[in-house]
Amino acid sequence: MSNSDLTIGAYWRLNTSGLKAWLHAGAGYDTFKSTRNILTTTVDHVATAKWDGYSVSAGTGASYDFLLGKWAVTPEVLADYYQLHENDHTESGGGDYFDLTVGARDGHLLSSTALLNLSYRTSFLKPEMWVGYKQNISATLPDTVANFTGGDSFTLVGGNIEGGGPVAGFRLSADNPYSYFSIEAEYQELPEYTNTSVSLRTRFQF
Repeated sequence: MSNSDLTIGAYWRLNTSGLKAWLHAGAGYDTFKSTRNILTTTVDHVATAKWDGYSVSAGTGASYDFLLGKWAVTPEVLADYYQLHENDHTESGGGDYFDLTVGARDGHLLSSTALLNLSYRTSFLKPEMWVGYKQNISATLPDTVANFTGGDSFTLVGGNIEGGGPVAGFRLSADNPYSYFSIEAEYQELPEYTNTSVSLRTRFQF
């Protein structure tokens, strides 16, 4: 399955000599595509589907830089919210006993994070590393309710991702008054799962 999210939003930022604070909010239009198949020596079924939905996101945070020459120690706190709605959809191409009709799904995640960041500023690049703790305050992974064509419905339980755990990461970034670019990696340990991510971010200001 693949997903695209086109979000329109607004943000506010405060940047003083040491204190930084920010707020952002947005609404997005989402599109999804899926392919589900089974292939054996005697069976070959391929079911595809396209559907859409919408997302809502918001966040706030603050940090303060304690400078030691080119080094900086930065405590940071932040909170983020993301909600996603998926419309119902029906697969096609796999046949009556393989195509699924899937009901609408709604999920959300509200999290808070406290970090301690250590960075070094060169003339162009800024390497950073951080450790901290992230808490999923409220989280809903929606159940998937589906049925094969003409069949009874069944439910796949979404699971539980509430709880908190340690987080650590690394970032290499470059910025100027008009643009920002970074590549980063992060690791998070939670009671129910372990999450690792790699991100490439860019921003242009006008």
